[in-house]
Amino acid sequence: GVTEAFNEVREQYGIERLMERFTRNTTQSVKAVATAIFNDVDDHTGDAEQSDDITVLCLKMG
Repeated sequence: GVTEAFNEVREQYGIERLMERFTRNTTQSVKAVATAIFNDVDDHTGDAEQSDDITVLCLKMG
C-alpha cells in the first residue's frame, strides 16, 4: 500500500508522511487530497519498482 511504497534507497513512504499529507490538506476536496497523496507518493518512489499495490481511500466527514 501507500505506506509501504519504497523509494530508490528502499525507504518506505511511511504512516507519518501519509498522515502529514492528510492534515496538510484538510480544507481541500476529497479528490484534491487523493491527488496530492498520489503525487507525493510518485515523487517519493521515483523510478523504484514497487511490489505492492497503491490504494488511497478518502472520505469526507461532516
